Amino acid sequence: MTLLEEYIRLALTEKIRRRRDPKTGKPLTAFDWDVFKRLKTPIARVLYARKLLQPFGSGSSRAVFLISSRKVLKIAKNEAGVEQNRTEVSIARDPDVTPVVTHVFDRDKKFQWIVSELVREIKDPAEFQK
Repeated sequence: MTLLEEYIRLALTEKIRRRRDPKTGKPLTAFDWDVFKRLKTPIARVLYARKLLQPFGSGSSRAVFLISSRKVLKIAKNEAGVEQNRTEVSIARDPDVTPVVTHVFDRDKKFQWIVSELVREIKDPAEFQK
């Protein structure tokens, strides 16, 4: 894929990710970090994010939402999710592996949530080797 094709793909993806009211087509209220950070339970965090962000995936331990074409919000649903967030932050801080792991931009003090870099898929085995 050429650089121009990649740019167009990212621009279109970003436009699709902007949440809109299905009835009116108007953008939904913006995600408010201050409101999100005051939420006390994993369920409240996930419900708030689900209302205003594009869901990206969910497992038994974490729910992931797209913030932009480069960032995701990972919300711990339980203690296993907290440990996954803690481990991800720990690995991202290790200078020996920082060039090959996702960057963590922000986090909760108790690892209830993190904001990390969106992973781009590896295109082929040669890119993996590089």
